[in-house]
Amino acid sequence: MKCPRCSVPLPSENEPVCLVCGYQFGLSSRQDTSVEIEIESTPRKVEAALVTDTGDEDEPDSPFDKKPRGLRSVSPSPVFVGRADDLARLREELNRVNVNRRLSFVTVHGPAGIGKTRLLEEFGRQVAAEGQVHVLQGAPRGQQATPYSGIIDALARFFELDFADNDAETVCAKFEESLKRFLHGAQLTESAHLFTQFLGHELEGSPVLEPLLRVPSQIELRVFIALRRILGLMAEDKVLLLIMDAVDASEPETVNLINYLAAGLERLPVMILTGGRDNLFTRYPQWSSGEYATLRLRLPVLGSAEAEALLGHLLPSVEKIPKAVGNHVQEHMDRSPRAIEELARLLIESEVIDISGATWKFRLSMLATTELPYTLEGILRARIYLLPDGDHDILNRAATFGETFWQDGVVSLIRRSIYADDMKTDHDGPSLDSITRSGEFTVNLVAHSLERHVVRGFIEAVPVSQLPGERQFRFKYPPIWNIVYDSTKEQQKKIFHYQAAEWLQLHLLDPTPELLEEVGRHLELAGAPEKAALAYQKAADLARTVFLNDKAIRLYIQALSVQNPQQVSQRIQMWHDLGNVYETKGQFDRALSCYEKMLRLSWVMASRAKGGVAFNKMGRLYRQQGKLSLALEYLKRGLNLFEAAGDLRGVASSHDDLGTVLYALGDFDEAMRACGEALEIRRRLGDARSIAVVLTNIGFIEIDKGLFNEAASCFNEALAINRSLGDQSGVCRTLNSLGILHFHQGQLEEAVEDWQRGLAIAQNIGYGPLEAKLQNNLGEVLMRLGKHQESRKRLERAIELSMDMHEKRVEYDAKRNMGLVLQKLGQNDEAMDFAMEALALAKELDILEFKARAAITIAEILSSTAFSAGDPESAAHQMEETIGHFQQGIDLFKMLKLEREIAVSLKRYAEFLIEAGRDKEAHAALKESREILGRLGMKELEDVKKLLAAVEEPAKN
Repeated sequence: MKCPRCSVPLPSENEPVCLVCGYQFGLSSRQDTSVEIEIESTPRKVEAALVTDTGDEDEPDSPFDKKPRGLRSVSPSPVFVGRADDLARLREELNRVNVNRRLSFVTVHGPAGIGKTRLLEEFGRQVAAEGQVHVLQGAPRGQQATPYSGIIDALARFFELDFADNDAETVCAKFEESLKRFLHGAQLTESAHLFTQFLGHELEGSPVLEPLLRVPSQIELRVFIALRRILGLMAEDKVLLLIMDAVDASEPETVNLINYLAAGLERLPVMILTGGRDNLFTRYPQWSSGEYATLRLRLPVLGSAEAEALLGHLLPSVEKIPKAVGNHVQEHMDRSPRAIEELARLLIESEVIDISGATWKFRLSMLATTELPYTLEGILRARIYLLPDGDHDILNRAATFGETFWQDGVVSLIRRSIYADDMKTDHDGPSLDSITRSGEFTVNLVAHSLERHVVRGFIEAVPVSQLPGERQFRFKYPPIWNIVYDSTKEQQKKIFHYQAAEWLQLHLLDPTPELLEEVGRHLELAGAPEKAALAYQKAADLARTVFLNDKAIRLYIQALSVQNPQQVSQRIQMWHDLGNVYETKGQFDRALSCYEKMLRLSWVMASRAKGGVAFNKMGRLYRQQGKLSLALEYLKRGLNLFEAAGDLRGVASSHDDLGTVLYALGDFDEAMRACGEALEIRRRLGDARSIAVVLTNIGFIEIDKGLFNEAASCFNEALAINRSLGDQSGVCRTLNSLGILHFHQGQLEEAVEDWQRGLAIAQNIGYGPLEAKLQNNLGEVLMRLGKHQESRKRLERAIELSMDMHEKRVEYDAKRNMGLVLQKLGQNDEAMDFAMEALALAKELDILEFKARAAITIAEILSSTAFSAGDPESAAHQMEETIGHFQQGIDLFKMLKLEREIAVSLKRYAEFLIEAGRDKEAHAALKESREILGRLGMKELEDVKKLLAAVEEPAKN
C-alpha cells in the first residue's frame, strides 16, 4: 500500500500516518458540522495546489478556497467596555502612591482572554495622556519570551529606540542623549554603555564594559543597579508607572529583575503594574512578596449587559443582535472579552451572519440549526474546524515551530513533504526543471495562507524577526496554538520537529541562547536526544557568554537530562561548566556537587588533568568558605594530578592557589615557596597577565613578613605588566595593593595618593566592586589622619556600593571602620550598631579573621566609654566586657597565626589596660607585641617601646 499523498510505500496497512509526508488516514468526514468534534491533525493534500504550473487560479479540488467563506477581520472594540471599576481601582492605587511617596506592586491576573492586556494598555494610555507621570510600558516581544524582554521593550519605547537599529554606537549615543535629563558625568556614560549592552548590542572598546566582561558575575548586577538608579531619578522627577504584561510567560531573569527593582525603589513614588495568568503565582511563589504595598486584582467575567454590548461593538454593521444570540452571550457562555470576540468571528466564518451587503444580517434559519459553543476553547476549535484543508495544513506546520514561527520554515516543511518522493530517488533534491516550474508558487501559496490567518486573528506578524531576513509570525493567543499543536498526531510531530530543527540550524547566522534552545527542543521532541543535548549545551555556553546565568543553568541541566550517559567526556565538560555558573552565582554547595560528579567521571576515564581541575575547583570553593584545611587538602590532590599529567598550566594554577591558602593560614614561608613555583612556571609559559597576579600575591606575603622593599618591587613589576597590557582593571587592582603597602609602612599620604589614582580609574571604567574597596581604604586612612568627616563620607559610599553589589567582605570592613570613625566623633551608640552589623556579617561569612577584627573593633568602641560608665557595677561590667572582646580577637588571630594583627591588637589592648591601671597585664602584652613587631620590622615598634618604658619606669622606682 502506498501513501496517496507522496506515493511512498507504507510499512503496513495499519499504519495511521505516512512517516514521510505526515498524511493521515481515516479522517472523519468533513460533512459532520458538530462543533464538539475532535479536530484531527491533517496535512490535507496541499500538493494538489502545488503541482499546478500556474498560481493564477485554484484547481477545482484545491484544498485552498480562493475566497474562503466568511473571511473578514474583526477589529477590537473601539469602546473600552466593562472595566470601569477596575480602572478606578488602579487610579486609586496610583493616587495613593503619589500621596504616600511609596512604591506599590500591583498584579492584575485572571484566565486567558479575560482582558488583562487591554486593561493595562487602557490605563497606561490614559495616564500617559495626562502627562503627570512617567509611563514605561513593555511586554515580551513575541510569545517566546527572552530574558528581560519586557523591561527592554519598556526602555526602548520610553527612550524611542529602534530595535531594528543594529549599530551599537548609534544606540549608545541615543541612550546618552536621552539620559542627559537625569544623569551626567561618569554615571551618564556608564549607564548608556550598560543599557546598550542590556539591549543586546556589542559596544567594542567600551571602558565600562571591558573589565566587566572578565568578571561575568558583575555585569548583570551592574545593569540592575544602573536601571534602578535611572528609574529612581525618574521617580524623583515625577511619579513613575512601570507596566509589564504577560509576566507569567516571562523567564526567571525578568522576574528577578522586577523583584530587585521593587525592593530598591520601595521608598519612591513608583507603581509597578503587572499582568499575568493565574498560574503566575504557582510558577513564581515568591511573586510580589517584598516589604512594600501589594495589590492583587483578579479580573471577573463581564456582566451580562456588558458582554452583549461588547458583541455589538465588535459587529457594528449588524442591525440587531437576535435574542437567541443575546441570551446565549448573557446566560450560557464564558463572558470573557476574548470569548466574545472569537464568537463574533465564528458567526461570520460559519456564515450565520451574511456580510455581503452594507448592512450585515443574521441568517436566522442557519442560526436555528447551529449549536453555539459555550467556552473560549470550544469557539476556537469550531473556528479551526471551519478552515479550508490547505489553510489548516499550513497552520499545523506553523504550530510545530512553536508559538513563534517563520514563513520560510513553513515553506520548507511543505516542500519536504511534496518532494519526498523525488528525494528518495535523488537525495540531493528535485531536478532544476522541477524547481524552475515551481518558481515562487510555494512561497506565494504559504504567504497568502498566512495573510488569511492574520485576517482571521489566528496569527500576527512580528515586527523584528529573530532571524534577520526571515518573515516571523506568532500565534496571536496561546490557546490557539495549544489547540492546533495538541491536535497533531505524535508520529507527525516527530517528523515536523526534526525538519524544523534542521531548518533553524541552517538559518542561525547570529545564534542566540533562545534560538539554540529551540533547536534542542525540536530535536528532543523529534526523538534525537544526543543531538538535542549538543544543542542545549551550545545554548548554555552562549548564555554564559552573555551573562544569562540562570538561563545557562537551566540549559545545562536540560542537556544533562537528555544526553546519552555513555558520552562521558561531554558529561565531564558540562558538569564543569555548570559548576562554574553556580560558583559565579555564589551557590557554592551546588557548585561543589557538580565538581564532585566531574571528579568521579574523571576517575572513570583515568583523566588526571580533568581530575586535577575538579580538585582545584573544589579547593578554591572551600577557600572562599573559609574552610582552609579542606582547601589545602583538595588543592594538594589537584597539584599531584596535574604533575602526573604533565599539565604545566594546571601545576602553576595549583601552586598559586596553594600560596593564597597557606598565606591565609599564616604559613608565610610555604606560601612564598608555592607562589615562587607558580611564578617560575608562569614566566616560562609567558603568561603575562597571570604573572602580574602571582606577583601581587607574593607582594602581600612580603608585607606580612615585613619585607616592604621586596613587596614594593613585586607590586611595581605587576603595575608595569598591567599597563603594558592596557589592562585598566589590573592597573587599578595593583594601585590598590601599593596603597595597602604604603598604609602598612605608615606612609599615609602616599597611600591616599595611590588609592585616589586607583579610584579615578575604577570610576572611569565603572569597576564598582573595586571602587567600593578603594572608598573603604580611603575612609580608613583618612580616619588615621584625623579627617573624620571626610572619612565618614568615603565609608558611607563604600557601604552603599558594597551593599548594591553584594560585596559582603567589603561591606563588613566598611561597617567596621564606620564604627571606629563614629566612635572618634563621639557617636558611640551608632558606632556600636555598625560594629555589631560587621560582626553579624563576619558570622554569616564564617571567616575567623573577620570575627577577630570585629571583636577588636567592638572592644575599642567599648573602651572609649569604659571609664565613664555611671555606677561602679556598670563600669566593672563594661571593663570585663571590653577585656573579653580584646582577648577573643587576639586569641583568634593567634589561631590563624596572623602575627601583624596579633602585634597591633596587643598594642591596643595594652593601651586600654594601662588606662585601667592594670600595668602588669599591659606589660606582658607589650612585651609580646614588641617581640613580633621587631621580627617583622613594623613602624609601630617605636610606639610599643615607649609604652613599655613608661610601664617599666614606676616598677624600677
